[in-house]
Amino acid sequence: MFYFILGIIFASFTACLSERLIYNQSLSGRSQCSTCQHPLQWYELIPLLSFIYQRGRCRQCLTRIPAYLFVCELIGGLLAVHINQPLGLLIAFLLLGLSLQDFLTQTITPIFAWIVVTILLPLQLLQQPDFIKLAGALLLLAIGFILVKQNLLGSGDIPIILILWLFFPLFWFSWALVIGATIGIVSILIRKRHQLAFVPCLSIGYWVVAVIFN
Repeated sequence: MFYFILGIIFASFTACLSERLIYNQSLSGRSQCSTCQHPLQWYELIPLLSFIYQRGRCRQCLTRIPAYLFVCELIGGLLAVHINQPLGLLIAFLLLGLSLQDFLTQTITPIFAWIVVTILLPLQLLQQPDFIKLAGALLLLAIGFILVKQNLLGSGDIPIILILWLFFPLFWFSWALVIGATIGIVSILIRKRHQLAFVPCLSIGYWVVAVIFN
């Protein structure tokens, strides 16, 4: 329960930060209703519970609170319970924030993903020098940029795929990619739209494999 509570708190912060970054809002200042700008009190900011108690509506203007915020907090709690490795959990929450951004606007703040890539790369080489892993990363990078130029992949998807490659052994990386791609294909077939927020799909692949691999 302790880890679940920490997870929903951190997920709530992650969702708030992600929204402010993607909409170019100030990172300082109190949270407020996006419709009536009513400053939220502390009891309106309790993860999960406030949403349930307020029946998913703002107390001031009764506008519906986006359900994805509740889902993000719930996912964060479950991730904190099931992923014990600190770096793996950090990546899980990074992907949670980027998935929310991609879901809302089909764009992300890629600098955070690239920072993780630059951390994982030297860690990989220091722990177990694997030049096949390094060569694979360069190959994925090249293929990724080719797919971006062909409009078959978003530029923000490239660092996410590299994170999966550098963090997981080849077998688990393959499974994460297969899960993500399958979810993406099914989503396109159901929605009958070629545009797809692919980061959430890759993130689900990571979360599933990270829980199993953990």
